[in-house]
Formats: sequence, structure tokens, C-alpha cells
Amino acid sequence: MTYRVWIIYNGFLQSDKFKDFADMFYQAAKDLGHEATIYRNDEIQMILADEITVHTEAALPDYVIFTDKDIYLAKQLELLGIPVFNSAETIEVSDDKIKTYQLLAEKGIPIPKTIVAPKTFGLPIAWMMNLFKLQLSC
Repeated sequence: MTYRVWIIYNGFLQSDKFKDFADMFYQAAKDLGHEATIYRNDEIQMILADEITVHTEAALPDYVIFTDKDIYLAKQLELLGIPVFNSAETIEVSDDKIKTYQLLAEKGIPIPKTIVAPKTFGLPIAWMMNLFKLQLSC
């Protein structure tokens, strides 16, 4: 059986390394006999209405290799029942240091002691510094 795979990367980043990374996955998929297509994330249009869809010129893939951080596009593909590697949840957690540390701590994986600053939304820096001094002394 031949699998159809989309390899999606960020089309807005102006560095060859992102396209080169996608090219490596493309070649690996081809070596496995899969039908591979590389897309920039801006080439796949998400549509939300009475149903969840994506618009492209091609048929939907059997799976997606997702090398971008476009969480909404990854989630849209997942909602269509397409396996996405990296999943929207994986992207969301790995792109947030505190979420990553929380997950690692929950799983009992050692992490450096980390003091998480509260969301201040513009509170004076002196207030935050006093909070850190208090937490460090505990």
C-alpha cells in the first residue's frame, strides 16, 4: 500500500534550513515508497463553517509530518482524522517552557528547580523582584 504524506513547514520563515528540513522528510518518505508532497503552511487554507475542512488542490493525506508551529492548522488536520506528527498538543507544550516543565514534573522526570513568575500584565518590576526574593528565601 502506498501512503500519501504531506510535509508541512512554515512558509513565512526566510531561511533555507526550514525547507531543507522538509526536504529530508520528503526524501525519507520517498525512500519508504510513500507519495510525498511538501507544503508551506500558507498553501493549505483552513475553513471553518458548518463543517471542518481544508482546501488544497490535492486529496487529503494519510498522515502529515508537521515541522511548523501553526497549532491551529495542525489541530484542523487532526479534527479531520489525519494523524499529525508533531501533534497540535505536542507543539503547544513544547513551545511553552512552563507547560513543558509541568508535564515533565508530572511524569517524574527531573528538571531544574524553576520559579515561575506570575503573569503581571504590566505590574511594576519592583513588585516582581520582591516576590522573587520572598520565594528564594523559602
